[in-house]
Amino acid sequence: MIGTEDEGMGRITEPFSLARGDVQLLTLEPTFPHQHYGGGTVQWAQDHLGKPLRLWITCRAADHKPWELTVDVPQVADVPDAWTKAH
Repeated sequence: MIGTEDEGMGRITEPFSLARGDVQLLTLEPTFPHQHYGGGTVQWAQDHLGKPLRLWITCRAADHKPWELTVDVPQVADVPDAWTKAH
């Protein structure tokens, strides 16, 4: 099962199961700049445009201790059209 908890930041997905080779597309809400970031919202968006998104994932399986994964995934604009059609 895969799911996230975010301490009230609005970035939550309900747990779901994936078999090896399965694909699950997720929709994310934009993140706003931290209060100490001096560039403003427009600069924040420009700084992160086209950069991968980092996900922290907690995995659980029967008869195993939970384990953590950190993965950088491409933003939708970076995913080749052929890849999205194939999956």
